[in-house]
Amino acid sequence: MTGEVGSEAAVSVPVTFDGLFGWLHPAAGTRGVVLCGAYGFEQMAAHRPWRSLAEGLAAAGCPTLRFDYPGEGDSADLDEARVAGCVAAVRGAIAYLRATTGVAEIVVVGLRLGATFAALAGEGEAVDRLVLLAPVTTGRAYLREMRLRAQTIGRLPDGSAPAQDPDSLTVGGFRMEAAFLTDLADLNLARLARAPARHALLLAPETKALAAHLGALGCDVATGAFPGLAALVADPIFSDVPTADFARVIGFATDGMAAAGPRPGGIAIDGRRNGLTGPGWAEAPVRFGRGLIGIRCRPDRAESAAPTILFVSTGMSVHSGWGRQTTDLARRLAAEGIASVRFDLRGIGDSDERPDGRKPLFAGDGFADVTAAVDLIAGAGGPILLVGGCSGAYAAFHALCRDRRIDGALLLNLYCFDWDPDQDLDQVIRQTFGSASTYAALLKRGATWRRLIRGEIRIAAIASVLARRCIEAGIRRLRRALRPGPLGGSPARRVAALNEPPVAARPGLARLSADHQAALFRAVRADTRAEAVRVAGPSYIQGNVAAAQNLAAVVDLANIHAYPGAEHPETDGGGSLARFVAAARPVFGDAPVIATENGYHTALATGSAHLPISPGLRARYLPRMLLWSYLQGVRRTYLYELISSFDRGDADPESRFGLLAHDGRPTPAFAAVRNLVRLFGAPAGEIAAVPADRHVTLGIPVPDLITARFARRDGATLVPIWLGLDGWDRRSRAPRPDLPARTAELRLSRQPRRVRLHRFDDDGAVSVVELPADRRVPVPVTDRLGVVELT
Repeated sequence: MTGEVGSEAAVSVPVTFDGLFGWLHPAAGTRGVVLCGAYGFEQMAAHRPWRSLAEGLAAAGCPTLRFDYPGEGDSADLDEARVAGCVAAVRGAIAYLRATTGVAEIVVVGLRLGATFAALAGEGEAVDRLVLLAPVTTGRAYLREMRLRAQTIGRLPDGSAPAQDPDSLTVGGFRMEAAFLTDLADLNLARLARAPARHALLLAPETKALAAHLGALGCDVATGAFPGLAALVADPIFSDVPTADFARVIGFATDGMAAAGPRPGGIAIDGRRNGLTGPGWAEAPVRFGRGLIGIRCRPDRAESAAPTILFVSTGMSVHSGWGRQTTDLARRLAAEGIASVRFDLRGIGDSDERPDGRKPLFAGDGFADVTAAVDLIAGAGGPILLVGGCSGAYAAFHALCRDRRIDGALLLNLYCFDWDPDQDLDQVIRQTFGSASTYAALLKRGATWRRLIRGEIRIAAIASVLARRCIEAGIRRLRRALRPGPLGGSPARRVAALNEPPVAARPGLARLSADHQAALFRAVRADTRAEAVRVAGPSYIQGNVAAAQNLAAVVDLANIHAYPGAEHPETDGGGSLARFVAAARPVFGDAPVIATENGYHTALATGSAHLPISPGLRARYLPRMLLWSYLQGVRRTYLYELISSFDRGDADPESRFGLLAHDGRPTPAFAAVRNLVRLFGAPAGEIAAVPADRHVTLGIPVPDLITARFARRDGATLVPIWLGLDGWDRRSRAPRPDLPARTAELRLSRQPRRVRLHRFDDDGAVSVVELPADRRVPVPVTDRLGVVELT
């Protein structure tokens, strides 16, 4: 099913009550379970294992409800978060579960601060069983712990901890304001005056004092350690299901439970009607693709031309985002008329597992989940923009490169463009990003804590910590992206632009580019495995060449982008190859030259200053360009590009550069280049200098004639020959009339066995003509390439 989630669509059903969003996992038993998750960063880390616990409880026969606290996750926003509001939310969840499922008994399971909320709520509710998982026994101790954790989570690139406002505390992007901090400081479970349940299970590193107090209140308490805590609330990337601990929870929750049977009361649950609304926005859960879950946020007043934003999961964080930033941003954008969908890739948050069971970070097929989200909104009208961070940016980038329906993307903290599948993901993440460890686990490692306190361990964040002021910056960036006009091109275009540094327009960039080149050169030369690797310089183009710094000492190869525009390859005008080479000399000295980009486009309706030529003329020019570049000393030439990046019509040059059209169809130029490669490479794939006994000379000079001599490995001599003339009328944008052929005479040093002329045509095809097998061979020559083959 694709669309809003209904009860018939999934095992779990999205529900809302009292402004809270949650998931109900139906079951047939008469004992229901309310799950009270941890708070803030800890619950973001524990989200998926917590869902696993809910599924396990439901499978054991207990209808189970998990939910987001007020102002957290996908629940409604709050003006001010308070502890009393969280406790009231637990009581509301208990009442909702009773009313909707008709269960006779209630079990409440709480984790960390959620366990404290559960115990406080139980004082005024008829709770039969209570599970406290590492509860916060005193708020002051919890705040000390969180302040310490705030120093180790989400460190900045320089290794320092994010600055804290004096009246608040931010842990992993989740901000607790002054009023909430005051409430927390006053928490103390030793003040419980009534037993919160008849039976309790307490799993924690230290249980004695709280167990004794609960027992004194008349509660039957079972206790135990909680060895899986560290893996549960440490970090979303490395969070793991504490299987043994959860098995004990399920066993306690179902102990003595009556057999399933008809339940009194209860109401029908329809997930399609369980959305939330707020000022300017309305949200509903959606299920689409292969088990993907997300939240669709619509503005009250949508404009037909307004874009839709797709927020792609960052790391292993649930779709509400690091610090709940994605939920906040989606709703603020909706208030400005912009719709969005925030969703979990498979293996993250509320979406299904991946078929291979692996983490989805940098998965080679992760783009397919993004494409499924595009399918969901493709008919909404308006541009589609992607927003992703870290591994989410990676998935977004690859989706953008494949899906023409996507109009742009904002990629944050993109680690790489191509992932090496042979790399160990966990090792790379730990080394590159330095995951945060839990306080509970680190307490067992005194040496680790001492090193942290002394600043000897620099922990980098998996994702950028974006609090409210960062959300403001994100909105500003999106506003700029959403202004009428070009969206800045695809990520591929922006990445390519880094190869043509605009040093003339940006002060300081020339020095930055030079420093980067020097660092790259030193790194390659320091690696003994890279002795044969040659380092090319950056390709400065147009007016940027004069502004660039001298790089002769830190390059092996000079690099040019020698586009001739609509001029012929051998021109001595503004597109002259010799001019490009000469302009590069002050930057690269006498280094050998390569051209990492060159070519022609055929967008005949363009208004660009980069003028076009016709498809037929491009097939005529490109073989000449490749040979001319070689004859002028350019060691290697790369044609831009193999396949056109877009198909936006004849007014867009980027849609008409490819040898293959955007849909993969070959152009005449593709056929021409392919035939040139086949002729020179057959059969052994190499050419060599002509031996001394195979001299080929010209007879009477022919104006504008260009020729060369090559020998193939099979013994054949190849003589490319053509007239370096202009075949294009730039004013009318049409080919010039064909000129009469001129005759050149090849004089050979020895008698050939066979002489054939391969004539390249404007459709890319090659025709073959037999010539006299004499030592003097007359050859008809035009501005279309001919190659004489002597055997």
